[in-house]
Amino acid sequence: MVNKRMVEIVTHSFEETEEIGRRIGKNLIPPCLVIIDGDLGAGKTCLVRGIVDVLGAGTNVTSPTFSLVCKYNCGWLDVYHFDMYRVKGLRDLESTGFFDYLEERAIFLVEWGTNVEEFLPKGGIKIWIDRIGEDERVITFDSDDILS
Repeated sequence: MVNKRMVEIVTHSFEETEEIGRRIGKNLIPPCLVIIDGDLGAGKTCLVRGIVDVLGAGTNVTSPTFSLVCKYNCGWLDVYHFDMYRVKGLRDLESTGFFDYLEERAIFLVEWGTNVEEFLPKGGIKIWIDRIGEDERVITFDSDDILS
């Protein structure tokens, strides 16, 4: 088993959080699962906006809280953005069609993934965002090789 080194980055604005997302996005190779967690308003969707932007779909990203999944076509690949805030347990997860999406060679960004983490494929990248001020965030990664 490989031990991953935890990395923390502090951002001081939404723009900086998006920029961290862009740095992450440049290093994602499909198929790839990224679990993004943090409290309400922590900046999860802001981070996703940066990832999706650098992959070529622009910044028109919103949280799929009620639709559960948004698909972004980035030209050479698709990005699926899931929100598992209201998903509790395997039955709920299956009802989203999540496992059907995994058959594609795509990037899968899962907000609130800890709600269903025990049912998600192993080996994904985990990111936690803590809000420490009005605009400041601490972004913690379980791997130092996703930033460039």
